[in-house]
Amino acid sequence: MRRHNVNFIRGFAISTLLLASLGISLSSLADNDTPPLALKHGSLGLEQLSIIENGKVIGGFKYDLLEEVTKRLNWTVDHSYCPFQRCLRSMADGKLDIMVFIAVNQQRSEYMDFVQIWKIPRKVPFFTLRGREHELTRYEDLKNLRIGVVNGYAYFRRFDNDTSLSKSIVLKESQLPKMLMAGRIDTYIGFNQRQDILLSNYPELRVAPYSHPFSNTALLAISKKSPLAARMQELEVAALSVIKDGTMDELWFKYIGSQEMPYPRHLGPPADTDRLPLPTQPTNADH
Repeated sequence: MRRHNVNFIRGFAISTLLLASLGISLSSLADNDTPPLALKHGSLGLEQLSIIENGKVIGGFKYDLLEEVTKRLNWTVDHSYCPFQRCLRSMADGKLDIMVFIAVNQQRSEYMDFVQIWKIPRKVPFFTLRGREHELTRYEDLKNLRIGVVNGYAYFRRFDNDTSLSKSIVLKESQLPKMLMAGRIDTYIGFNQRQDILLSNYPELRVAPYSHPFSNTALLAISKKSPLAARMQELEVAALSVIKDGTMDELWFKYIGSQEMPYPRHLGPPADTDRLPLPTQPTNADH
């Protein structure tokens, strides 16, 4: 625990120094003599995080975030759709440069570097059917249940490493509520679908009493075989500027419809009065 506290304090200090230099660094980074980068972004279809149409990424929070970050650096980014496990393999072999919001674990750190590792304040929800919530009130109850998971996802360490559990593996999280309704699984972890939309589409679903904190998550993950690996400081300064001036707040609220931002509070705009104005209602909520 002490090591994690030290890492958090170190990260806080580094972030503070980077933020303090934003006014100077962004303009100098964008105008320096190093050549602009053309990045390859791997994304999977996760409702408002990544909007997919005819096999192509056409929008979503991750899309707009990287467009904004790379614009501030005079870089370009190409967005490609891939199932999660294929995205990870492409990061490992350098076919992709960057991904957004990736849970951090030891295996992934062997082929990816991470920008801004955060503790996510939310908890991992387990979904079950109405009337069966009592079957999952503690971790040990999972041993008696069939659990739906997505191939390649990292949920939390104890669960990920527990080989005694009965896990049904799928390619997409959107398959899991259908499997639960059909009685093919007893519960599943679902954190990439908006709960209000999910429960509207599947009224019989309920959130189980048991939950667990998320794994530490990186805002950006960079392939160690990418040219971007040598220019991570530029990327981090630009990403932090998007947070600091309130642009991320706008994008998050636009797509996710939540005022609870994913980043640590100290990285955000100095005060609520300094934030860019947010719409009074979430937009694009039907995608």
